Amino acid sequence: MWGILANSEGVPTTNIDIRRNCVSNNTLEGISGVNGVTGIVTDNNAYGNDTDDDSADYSLPGGVNESGNISDASVNCAYQTNQTRILLSATSGINTVELNWTLDNVTTVRQDVFRDTDADASGRTLIASNVSGTTYTDNSVVGGTDYWYWIKASDISENTINSNAASANPSSGEPSVELSATAGDGFVTLDWDIENIDIQNVGVFRDTDDNASGRQLIKNGLTGTSYTDTSVENGTQYWYWLKVTDVDSKNFQNDPATYALPTVPTVARAQFIHPGISHKKSDLDRMKYMVEAEVDPWYASYQDMVLDSKSSYDYVVQGDETFTELGRDSGVNYGAWNSDIRAAYYNAIRWYITGDTRHADKAVEIFKAWSNLTSVTSGGTEALSGGVAYIMVEAAEIIKSTYPGWEAADVQAFKDMLVYPGYSTTTEPADIRNNATFYWKSYLGDPVRHGNQGLSGWRTVMAMGIFLDNETMYNRAYHYIKGTLDEHTGDLAYPAGPNTSSEVPTAVGEHSDTYGIDRGYTEANYGYNEVMTNYIYENGQCQESSRDQAHVMFGLGLLGSMAEMAWNQGDDLYSHEDDRFLKGLEFSLKYNVSALASYPDQTTAWEPDNFITGFDRTGRWYSKSMSPDGIGGFTSIRPNWEMSTAHYIGRGFKTEEEAKWTQRARDKSIELGGYEKAGWSNDAIGWGGTYVS
Repeated sequence: MWGILANSEGVPTTNIDIRRNCVSNNTLEGISGVNGVTGIVTDNNAYGNDTDDDSADYSLPGGVNESGNISDASVNCAYQTNQTRILLSATSGINTVELNWTLDNVTTVRQDVFRDTDADASGRTLIASNVSGTTYTDNSVVGGTDYWYWIKASDISENTINSNAASANPSSGEPSVELSATAGDGFVTLDWDIENIDIQNVGVFRDTDDNASGRQLIKNGLTGTSYTDTSVENGTQYWYWLKVTDVDSKNFQNDPATYALPTVPTVARAQFIHPGISHKKSDLDRMKYMVEAEVDPWYASYQDMVLDSKSSYDYVVQGDETFTELGRDSGVNYGAWNSDIRAAYYNAIRWYITGDTRHADKAVEIFKAWSNLTSVTSGGTEALSGGVAYIMVEAAEIIKSTYPGWEAADVQAFKDMLVYPGYSTTTEPADIRNNATFYWKSYLGDPVRHGNQGLSGWRTVMAMGIFLDNETMYNRAYHYIKGTLDEHTGDLAYPAGPNTSSEVPTAVGEHSDTYGIDRGYTEANYGYNEVMTNYIYENGQCQESSRDQAHVMFGLGLLGSMAEMAWNQGDDLYSHEDDRFLKGLEFSLKYNVSALASYPDQTTAWEPDNFITGFDRTGRWYSKSMSPDGIGGFTSIRPNWEMSTAHYIGRGFKTEEEAKWTQRARDKSIELGGYEKAGWSNDAIGWGGTYVS
């Protein structure tokens, strides 16, 4: 507010009435800042300091010598000295408010305490009358509520004097200590919130497990609300306790302990492409263009996918943010997971093709529903339980790379869930069997089982490496599959070997025998059945060829999806070791396709005449002959052949003759069942007619 310090003729005035509403707390020391004016100033201070006649005279310096403007900001809310007043302060406690006041130039004969829940004194209520002394404790408050207080007093001349308004917000509830930890490169920063405790001392304790009996005090006598521990080692797990002692020597602490894992930050490699797991942006653009133009097979395959209710933005999410456990073999939340990962993936694809953000939002809703997982369990095959994350990560990669509506905090929560209880290149979590999620289930592959099981885990590791921009993680999978394990450094070791087989088999089969094994540890970075050249032999035969054909199809599909990921990131597994992957495709698909159809160059079902007998890399199975179990099931159970055909023939790296059984498998699958569908469970993304044709 401002006024012109002159009359209507422009003649300066030497007397002006200024009214200033000062509603601050306890800092009033006179009104100042107005130069060249003498006059009357009324300070009503929210009904706090006005006298009965609503005026108070203040002598202001100087006189007005010329016309001019005065702004409200130039008048400071402060009383002159030697004034009659009551200065009130309020201190919040636990369900209490302590009032203290000072009497300046007044002797009171009566003091009353008023209270309200806002600063408007017109509705204030008397809560204590005829109070003696200059303190009062209000125990009738409700914690968490804002209160305003006034003291109204009478002096010996029966004049009424009101104090300023003093505000308070008392706390409520039980004493609490909350501690959070943020880990970095060589440090852990602790932040805490202490409620309802009259603090005497704060100390930080630390241990390398969550058992408080052995913890050590690392810092005492702390003030403030944070502390940075720089005495940690990267890759070591730590648990922290904040011990708070009150004035009565009673102790409080956070429970449970707060976990942290300091690590060297991973640096994204320059060539990571996003999106870049199974689909680059160019692939998504091709899908969108072909579907919009109604060109088959893209359009027809897409229409088939749309018929699946899980592709709808009205899909009802099966997961829940309260879920912390996922059990592949126990079934805990597993049906919900399998449904949701498909829904997330389909909606991610439909978002990009249609541009309808409702599909993207549905995928984000699914990601959030599963971001609190802390335990992924299995009945024995850890890598298979880790492998079930693959399709969810595919969906997340598309959404993170193309949709801005996935909030950064929610993206980070999803990332943290994938590697819970925290990523490390030096230390394995204490209990990965019961208290860890997908990365830790997958990062070792499987040194004692068939190749498809370890490959399932490695596919997840590679996909997560891309999604997380983690070169170390990506390379861990890439070098294992390639067989260059010793080239991967700066990380936890791969499983050692070799295993030792029992002298006699524990089970004799028609096509293979099973042996007992003792784990071996004499050779580091040994490399088991998941290494491409250990899974596909030099003649094209697969490690599981003597087991059944369904698992062979699964293993080849896993290698194919990893080869496509690597290709999208500039690495070539397709041609590795003299086209070893193509040899595997041609060998097994010739065996399976020729059992269903006759061709001019193969009129009867083919039986290999060059079958390799011997132990697999684990020493657990001895292959004797080709198993026909599950022959011909390649057409629908695990649809994988669009992708391989698209690479070798579609990209022009091989002629149709060189990859003829791979293409024949693709064509026969379409003939018998139409374009690729989802297939069985979560083994493959499927829908190749839309995605990779």
